[in-house]
Amino acid sequence: MTENLGFICLQETQKRKYKNRFLNFISGGKNFHWVSQPPTGRSGGLLSGINLDMFQVESEMLGRYTVVMEITCKEDGNKWSLINVYGAAQAEDKDNFLTELAGCFHSAKYSIIAGGDYNIMRYSSEKSKGLQNTEEGKEAIKKGVKHLQKRAREVQQQADGTTKAFGFEMSPPASESLPKPSPTKMEGFTGFNYATGDAGIRNFTNGDITNPLFYQIGFFESTRSQLKTLLGGRKPLNYFLSKSLFVVGIGTMDLFPDYNPYWDNPENDNQTEVQHLISLYGEALTKLHAMGARKFGIINMGPVGCSPIVMRVTHGQDPCNTGMNNLAQEFNRALAPLLSDLRSKLRGFRYSLADFYGFTNATFANPSASGFTNTMGMCWQGYGTPCSNRTEFWYWDIYGYMTEHAANLTAAAFYGGRKFTTPFNFT
Repeated sequence: MTENLGFICLQETQKRKYKNRFLNFISGGKNFHWVSQPPTGRSGGLLSGINLDMFQVESEMLGRYTVVMEITCKEDGNKWSLINVYGAAQAEDKDNFLTELAGCFHSAKYSIIAGGDYNIMRYSSEKSKGLQNTEEGKEAIKKGVKHLQKRAREVQQQADGTTKAFGFEMSPPASESLPKPSPTKMEGFTGFNYATGDAGIRNFTNGDITNPLFYQIGFFESTRSQLKTLLGGRKPLNYFLSKSLFVVGIGTMDLFPDYNPYWDNPENDNQTEVQHLISLYGEALTKLHAMGARKFGIINMGPVGCSPIVMRVTHGQDPCNTGMNNLAQEFNRALAPLLSDLRSKLRGFRYSLADFYGFTNATFANPSASGFTNTMGMCWQGYGTPCSNRTEFWYWDIYGYMTEHAANLTAAAFYGGRKFTTPFNFT
């Protein structure tokens, strides 16, 4: 080949191994980095290659139907999420394929380049019959975009529930969305949000697509420096921070990777990691305390084994995956004494521990009392139209994000109640 190719994506290769002679032939002898997904049975197989003279590979993820590579152009610094796709050929697998694909799009950190063989339609009877060229087709596309926008709003509402309880209109803005340095003035400043629900305690948990806990603390350090300037010195800064509430709810994703359908990780014994996670958690809170934080709202881990993504991947017959829930409970049992220990050691350290696990279980035991008719399924499948009765669902999507109704009930329980918070509620 004489063209200066930047990347190559092949589908339905039906190969498990590739000879160097073949790879050199299709790349024209260029310096390529290759990632492959072997076929399932007699069909499928993906091969993705990146020209290392033109791009730097930031990360790569293998799924059942996708190969995702995050790349940076060495010439202009532009970043891309390259998604190579080979869709499920069998009708019974299309739901899993579309869920995985939606997960790839949702998790993409950069602008997306996606292509391949989607296998959505295999026969003439399945064709759109010109729908894509009609006003009806255009409206269908617009409707799909609106559903994606709605999903983003639903995710934000989980945090908004707690924030509104404190009298604010909405959650503090994402720090990454604001100009640097921020804030530029104290008027109207209500705080910052440093991460998403996909973040982990460990740096390598989703570290390529979100901000792990210690990255978030680094961002807060920058905010702290700016606040010191705006407030006029260390003393007013320390007073301001001592009256601020630091809400931390993290750890779920540190147990999730082994059960994520579009990652190809081995199934490790996560139980051995719980104490390590608790140690890191304590280290993080101690660091925040040293930077001036005094009031902490800590949310423990919910029953992760009941989330739709775990049940789908593990193909469980029971309502919840007991092993995953046991890990969550072990984490929670270690979290409570950690906080008590920090209170005895760190001057001025105050905390409220919210029992998200207990509240969720109590709601699931009598869902109708809170207006729910479905606490196992999900309102939105990741594509198409969400359910019309979303207030009756606990889960919004496959990843375990809550619906607005569930988020508001949770926030109310932690803000004004005493049953699921200790030693006092978030007020």
